Amino acid sequence: MKTFSTLVVDTSYLFYRTFFGLAQVPLESVGQHLLYGFLAGVLKLVKRYGIKELIITFDKGHKYKTQLYPDYKKKTDIMEVAQRAVFVEQFKYLVQLLAYLGIKRCFQLGVEADDIIAYICLKKLLFKEDSSSYEVKDPILVVTGDHDLWPLLTSSTSLWQFGKKELFTVADFQKEFAGLSPSIYHEIQALTGCPGDKVPGVGGIGNKRATILMEKYGSLQNIFDSTDNDRLVTLVQKNKDLVDLSYKLAAFEEVSPALYVQTPNFAKARKLLFSLEADVLIEEWDSIKSLSNF
Repeated sequence: MKTFSTLVVDTSYLFYRTFFGLAQVPLESVGQHLLYGFLAGVLKLVKRYGIKELIITFDKGHKYKTQLYPDYKKKTDIMEVAQRAVFVEQFKYLVQLLAYLGIKRCFQLGVEADDIIAYICLKKLLFKEDSSSYEVKDPILVVTGDHDLWPLLTSSTSLWQFGKKELFTVADFQKEFAGLSPSIYHEIQALTGCPGDKVPGVGGIGNKRATILMEKYGSLQNIFDSTDNDRLVTLVQKNKDLVDLSYKLAAFEEVSPALYVQTPNFAKARKLLFSLEADVLIEEWDSIKSLSNF
């Protein structure tokens, strides 16, 4: 089985998916199950893939892209008021627990987890407690369900799609996109758009047509510069401003995140769990505590 040195977790995504996976649990009992579900999922991957380093990332907004396009990721909240209150409260407890366990947390105000994860993977940097850095040469596994991170796929970086419970590799991407490099995916998104994130794209161009264009021309700039009498090329050229905007919305933002890590305080961690009546977590204390070794 393939092993990875580093596990980078899209915490907001994983916690959100875990929350909705507990739809049958009474809302007043969700708390302890939610924390356990999150930590158990992380712990399972740590054991399965021989992880040596764990970094937790968070969404902290998307200020820059909202300024570019106010509708970016503008969504109707699918949670009811009571659900949202429980989710926010439990997320706060999770952040506290991770801090008490001494697990590395990396984020930046106004920036999405995607961009933080890209920073870690593309720069190939991990952090020491004194915030100095060193190059990572071993494979990285990213826990996410977001296809926006597909450009990070390389021979040494793979994605764990938590919702599908499967590994997604560069080879899997190439099967879907005619052998193209994952690094070109944001250019494909600039053509197709992304309805979920409200990235507009060009009407009439989906993955199949975008893939054909990228196979033939290799880049958006080559399509813009082309003199071919081709309907799709003309369509893209007429919508150049929209394509440029869509690319800026899809591409990774340049960021400078901070790493937050503190010496583990297991007494406070246990006290927090007892206060939450998180019996399941307390029973699994040794396993949860082991995450602090990373």
